[in-house]
Amino acid sequence: MDELLNITEENLRKILTTVRTTGSIDLIYYEPIILCHRIERFMQLNGYASAAMLVEKMMHDKKFADFFLERLRVSTTEMFRDPQMWKELEQNVFDKFRSESVIKIWVPDICGDDELNSLLVLLEKNSLLKKSMVYATCFFNSGLQEAANYEAESKKMEVGIDNYKKAFSDKSNLEDYFNKIDKSYIFSKKLLEQVIFIKHNIFTEAPPDMGFNLILFRNRALNYNLQTRKSCFERLYQSLLPGGFFVIGIGENLHGLDSSVRFMANSKTENIFKKL
Repeated sequence: MDELLNITEENLRKILTTVRTTGSIDLIYYEPIILCHRIERFMQLNGYASAAMLVEKMMHDKKFADFFLERLRVSTTEMFRDPQMWKELEQNVFDKFRSESVIKIWVPDICGDDELNSLLVLLEKNSLLKKSMVYATCFFNSGLQEAANYEAESKKMEVGIDNYKKAFSDKSNLEDYFNKIDKSYIFSKKLLEQVIFIKHNIFTEAPPDMGFNLILFRNRALNYNLQTRKSCFERLYQSLLPGGFFVIGIGENLHGLDSSVRFMANSKTENIFKKL
């Protein structure tokens, strides 16, 4: 593959300005370095030799702007990624939910979505899904539709199965939650029926509900700039019940939020936090 195109600050400003006027979501919320890298990849893969060509296309095709925005998002890569986290979620968090009459869970900014389906499998495995209200939100309708009709090819499924086996030593199988058609695995519609899919802008809109017992927000905020990350964390924190759990990626942190007086680490290694 050719070398990346090295988007300049001026080019980035032009792209941001164009997207702001033609697209449906503002790129100003994202970390510039990560954003430039993704724009460069998009241009390479789609044959745009310059930022000017990309800007011109967006100016003359309003639908293209949203197509471009959707392609900049990074999808989740595998089910039960970081197996130890899922194991600790089952052992240290789900056990506390058994006495609840209703469990409210939010998975914001979905893209894929392997995280959501891993959560659904774990809830069903622990006989908690029927009393759970699971909110899955995304700004793009296509992202919601993709998650609502999730399917995985054989190679991706193999990774998920391996992760699942690492996390759980019982005799349950990840394949039990899928229907196999040819070389594809279609996720259980029965489990997906328990999900409330909502179009939602995490950057500007209030939470879809309040009083959540759990928010699963892994490997999303690392894409945002510091101020956006801080405001998103604050919004998510406010929507959690006291004693509710907040999960971020194992490579992320709560910098920007005064976490020491707001959260207790339920698992320091897996970044599972409990609201004080």
